Amino acid sequence: MLGNENQAVGMYGPVMLIVGNLMYRTNGYRANSHSDSDIYSALIHARVIPGLNVQPEFRRRETDIGDVESARPGGGDGPTKLMSKATNAVSRR
Repeated sequence: MLGNENQAVGMYGPVMLIVGNLMYRTNGYRANSHSDSDIYSALIHARVIPGLNVQPEFRRRETDIGDVESARPGGGDGPTKLMSKATNAVSRR
């Protein structure tokens, strides 16, 4: 099992930028039960005019996991089958 989290913050005048990454890896406890996840995020906070602030946030998650069901005899493509997923999200506050 391996994991880490990184974050950096920068400010310039009325603008603040925060970027981060979370990474998690595990081999699981049986064949084809691994899980790999990477989450990336960026948040910008800016004062557009006095009294008006904007704060968009961008996120991306990439996940690869083993398919334990396919590792069973007769269960599909065998232990090399992977399930991958990537999602993006944008939020405004």
